[in-house]
Amino acid sequence: MENTTRQPTLSGTGQDVARATAAAALHVRGPLLGVIAVTSVAVLALLAAAFSSGSAVAAAAGQTGDLLGGRALTIVTAMLVLGGAFVILRAAISHDDCSRRFDGLRQELESSNARLKEFSFTDDVTGLYNRRFFATRLEDEVSRYARFNQPLSVVMLDIDGFKAVNDDLGHAAGDEALRIVGHILQTQSRNIDVICRYGSDEFAVLLVETGKDGALLYAERVRRQIETAVFGHGRTITVSLGVASLPEDVGPVPEDIVTASEWALGEAKCAGKNQVAGREGAVAIGRGRRGGWDL
Repeated sequence: MENTTRQPTLSGTGQDVARATAAAALHVRGPLLGVIAVTSVAVLALLAAAFSSGSAVAAAAGQTGDLLGGRALTIVTAMLVLGGAFVILRAAISHDDCSRRFDGLRQELESSNARLKEFSFTDDVTGLYNRRFFATRLEDEVSRYARFNQPLSVVMLDIDGFKAVNDDLGHAAGDEALRIVGHILQTQSRNIDVICRYGSDEFAVLLVETGKDGALLYAERVRRQIETAVFGHGRTITVSLGVASLPEDVGPVPEDIVTASEWALGEAKCAGKNQVAGREGAVAIGRGRRGGWDL
């Protein structure tokens, strides 16, 4: 009698289901979806093989009714497995969509935090950096001087008679004056320089890789530009400026260079305002601004 015993193989229906599941796995994205698809195929293959083996044994024993029932059960089981795999894949795809949404929200949050950080370092009237940012950058540049011996200077600027502008013309006129002064500072400075609104009517400029002579020339150029600028309220605005440099005036301590520039600013005020002053005082600097420098 012919031996009808066969090696366990995937039935035609089981093979179709396996191919369908594998094809679905090709369209999913991400490591998680791939793992789920492979797992579904493996489970389907094991179940189909088990039922096919049972069907083969039943056929060998001449149990035709059991054979038909076994095949029917195999088909039903395969359909259930395929349905389960489909549900799992749908859930995985939904998980992938949620992950993308969360990634988008995370990126938006990071962008918002960056904007908030920028706002925390920006003056809302002039759009310049504020005192906090200036202090941070000054520390960085002083540290860089200690490593590479590159000079740096700080120019402290104060608007002369700013209180009278606010009192007589209103705060809107005062804000306009602040913005115009800030704009002039930007146009006269390099991209590597740091300009900030240091106080109510006070500005500070960190001149990177600039020694004392260059800082004095810069301060005088700014003084002249502001003196001749046209303001909407019609008044002439002047400024007093104090200059301090590293290493000419102080050692590599951020607080010392700020203190020295503020002291020089006080000297410019005492000398009659609309002056540039350094450690030498405002008188010598004042002679320079009347034509002694090549500006």
